[in-house]
This record gives sequence, structure tokens and C-alpha cells, in this order.
Amino acid sequence: MNIINMADYYPTFYGKWCLIKGSNMTKKLSGKTAIVTGGNSGIGESTAHLFAQQGANVIIMARREEQGIVVRDNVRNIGGTAEFIKCDVSNPEDIKQSIKSTIEIFGRV
Repeated sequence: MNIINMADYYPTFYGKWCLIKGSNMTKKLSGKTAIVTGGNSGIGESTAHLFAQQGANVIIMARREEQGIVVRDNVRNIGGTAEFIKCDVSNPEDIKQSIKSTIEIFGRV
């Protein structure tokens, strides 16, 4: 039976709990860049945190900029690398520009 130490977690913007930097996580995604659409809340927010904890550079894409910036800052506060790009994935031009920006920021996807 695994016992969870709640001191290793912190609450996110929406009341979810995420693992804190320095906990017992491996860095399986080190050197990788991950794009998380809808990363400003819910499953996307949790995914952004998980990818960052695993060592990925994370691009958080969403329409709601204020919430996206909060998530980006939370990821950075636990030692992750993250950027926010405002993007509406229903708009092909937004997607093209967001991919271009991702490559400019991290060099690759």
C-alpha cells in the first residue's frame, strides 16, 4: 500500500492537487516539448503540471489568457518550464502561429 504525503502536493487554481518539485518523480520527458491545449483548467491544467514534473518544456495553449498565465506561473513556481500562448484551436491561423511561436521559444515540438 502506498501512502501519499500531502506535504508533497499543492492545490491548483481550481482546487486540484499537484505534486511539488523535488518529490519522487522521474524526468522521463526531459528535453521534450509538450503542447497542452486547454491547459488553463481541468484535465489540461493537470496535464501541464504532470508534463512539467516529468521534465518537459510545456506550452500551455488556451483562449482564456488570465487563467493560462496563472497555470504557467504555478508550473514555474514548482520548478517547471512553461510558457502560455493564447490560441483558439478552432482557428487554423491561431494554430499555425502558435506552433511557430513554440518553435521560436523552445526550438522544437
